Amino acid sequence: MKILLITPYLPHSRVTHAGGKFIYDLIARLKERGFQVSLISFFEPGESRYLDSVKPLCEASVFLARAMVFPKTLVEYFLERPFLCAIKLFLFFFESMVQKIRLTRSMDKMTRETDFDVLQVEYSIMGLIMKKIKFNGLKVLDLQDLKVKPAVRELSSEKNAVLRSLRGLKVRAVEKMEISFCGKFDCLMVKSEFDRKILNGFGDFDIKVAPLGVVVPETRIQAGEREENSVLFVGAMFRDFNENAVLYFVNEVMPRLNKGSKDVKFYIVGDRPSDRVLGLSSGSVTVTGYVEDLARFYNRCRVFVAPLFIGGGQIFKVLEAMSFGVPVVATSVANEGILAEDGREILIADTPGEFCEKITGLLENGPLWDEISRQARVFVEKTYSWDRVIDRYMEVYKKPRERTV
Repeated sequence: MKILLITPYLPHSRVTHAGGKFIYDLIARLKERGFQVSLISFFEPGESRYLDSVKPLCEASVFLARAMVFPKTLVEYFLERPFLCAIKLFLFFFESMVQKIRLTRSMDKMTRETDFDVLQVEYSIMGLIMKKIKFNGLKVLDLQDLKVKPAVRELSSEKNAVLRSLRGLKVRAVEKMEISFCGKFDCLMVKSEFDRKILNGFGDFDIKVAPLGVVVPETRIQAGEREENSVLFVGAMFRDFNENAVLYFVNEVMPRLNKGSKDVKFYIVGDRPSDRVLGLSSGSVTVTGYVEDLARFYNRCRVFVAPLFIGGGQIFKVLEAMSFGVPVVATSVANEGILAEDGREILIADTPGEFCEKITGLLENGPLWDEISRQARVFVEKTYSWDRVIDRYMEVYKKPRERTV
């Protein structure tokens, strides 16, 4: 079976975004199952060094450079520099138009040369540049996460009147783009039942659940072999919800933790931290920036935290931490797509006091740490192993579709 896969994020094991890593593993696993995958992928500045190592995975590949127009979210940039934001917005639409032309030409050329069975598009954000889809085979949209969900949460949590108006406009724009784009496909794939229920509320779509795939390391590092009183956060720091998460943790949770007899060391690991995040650096807070090999931090720290109150899909870094046997303390939002059992496979905290209590318990109670660590690994292995995930994709690909002549 021949698949043409289109993604806005370069698939590679060393890129800074979890989506790219997942798609890279997905292509590799599909190839192991005998599928022939061709690829059209955008890539960001600095990622060109990875292109040659992606090519061997694919039957054919086209890589399209993508400019980074906005260093922050549009709303934040508008508040800081409204005049410059208008110029940047014009550049954004111009860049989108150029991307659309280049993508359309690449797709037309590849579909003329190869009779693909499946067209698979990653992320609904591709709806900004894929207006018309000319393809006779099975069309699949792999949503990864729902953009409308975090947009609604940003709106509901915003107290500033001006920002509420802007975020309200964003919700309507995202909803219109995402839902209309979904309607162009034969089948939609989401990462959790939670997202399927949300999407069902917008229309009569054929929706399948295929969660993230995770590789569980062979060994589990025990608590005594890890750095004492160390807490870890991992995430792309150019995303505002990750920035807000670490600011919340340092400002609201750390003072409570350090009132006790033990000083906690907090590691913030992730690409492109802002000046606000860099300013958190101190004797007890380390901001690393981009780290190529995250395993050394997953194997080093005692506790992983996910103080996320806005997000979509499944939080890959939470699953990755659990696979390494790092006990996770997370908000209900961070766990809603994962559905780990509180008190057994994960610890849930939604207030600074709860975070402090749960983290302190893990740092001071060895048997509790070991139980959560073991059960988290078992949970990930049973629910998110790649064999199970690939089986879900194969079920979708084998679904019969009448091809238009």
